[in-house]
Amino acid sequence: MTDPIDYGAAKIAGWIKRSNPEETDDAERMSSTLSLLLNNLLTTGLILFIGYLTDTLWSTAAMLAVFALCRIMLKGFHLKSMTLCVIITSAFVYLASIIPVSPLWMMILTPICILMIFFLSSASIPVRMLFGMLMAVNMILLYPPVFLGFAAQTLTLIPRRR
Repeated sequence: MTDPIDYGAAKIAGWIKRSNPEETDDAERMSSTLSLLLNNLLTTGLILFIGYLTDTLWSTAAMLAVFALCRIMLKGFHLKSMTLCVIITSAFVYLASIIPVSPLWMMILTPICILMIFFLSSASIPVRMLFGMLMAVNMILLYPPVFLGFAAQTLTLIPRRR
């Protein structure tokens, strides 16, 4: 079965290609780029919309920003379906943004997350060090959405069984 986001991206790429065939890229190449764009727009929009509806917009946005930055830089596993990615990531980020976390738990779990970054991430050593330091700074600030963004991303570093 074709992924709905990939299907929509292919349709849009086809429309673009037909509208100006000489000046546009190959429809297949445009389609893969559009799939990523649609995935990111839908995920971000859905998460922020849910945050707005539940009156947790700012904490959800902060958590999403940290999660997205970590996701780009630290890597982690990816889902095979773009649509599944939108659904799971939106639920994951939103649920993590509303979890009440005490300062004690942040102090206990942050070093564990830092160790997971250092040992499980495929990012370069300087990137791992940067995010380890940012997490350490948050141990002083104790801002739950930032902690949860880091913690949520470190969960994607855990190797999955195949």
